[in-house]
Amino acid sequence: MKLVFDTLKYENAELAKQMKILWDNIGASLIGCGVTRIDQIGIKINPQMNIPIQTSYDENQLEDTILEVLKSGYIYNTQILRKAHIFPSPACS
Repeated sequence: MKLVFDTLKYENAELAKQMKILWDNIGASLIGCGVTRIDQIGIKINPQMNIPIQTSYDENQLEDTILEVLKSGYIYNTQILRKAHIFPSPACS
């Protein structure tokens, strides 16, 4: 989702701002219902919560680190509803 916001910033900054507010509000509403979004970047991948789609190289990141989340995952209480689809750094395959 970060990529979408970054792209929108250049094309339409006001729309990007509104989309970010909406995204944050939806996340807060989900938390209120017991649903947590899996969308953290920069952390070590967890095969139980993430599905690597394609590796991407970033010399500033360690191996098996999430570089980008393509599709957020969700957890309801302790049950994984959907795993997050991610671009990890190499060596996680």
